[in-house]
Amino acid sequence: MIHTITFDGAGKALHAEFYSEMPQALAAGETVCTPEQYQSWGAQKLSGGHIVTDPDAAAAALAAANSAEAKALLDSSDITILRCAEHGVAVPAAWSAYRGALRAIVSSGSVPQDGWPSRPAFPAGT
Repeated sequence: MIHTITFDGAGKALHAEFYSEMPQALAAGETVCTPEQYQSWGAQKLSGGHIVTDPDAAAAALAAANSAEAKALLDSSDITILRCAEHGVAVPAAWSAYRGALRAIVSSGSVPQDGWPSRPAFPAGT
């Protein structure tokens, strides 16, 4: 398997490809890379003819991944809030705190030092 990243003239990664065999010619800006570089292609840049990790892009990619994960968890917790409303049960403080913590991660992209918030048990009566 041949992995490549295509870079623009400023060294910014544009996209990544893989081939089962080495193509006869690579496209303009396309550079062969390692499987590890391919997996994190958006966090790579071309500097002096070498592929290097761009710390700013790596941090942005991590923040985006954290925000997406927190958004997915927040979305999946909506069912609990709906179940509370359907059954006339007040939303427990633990659920409000959990959802607030997830919203903070969505906004900042940063996970608290003590880790991801723990999902509370389903409220009684729902």
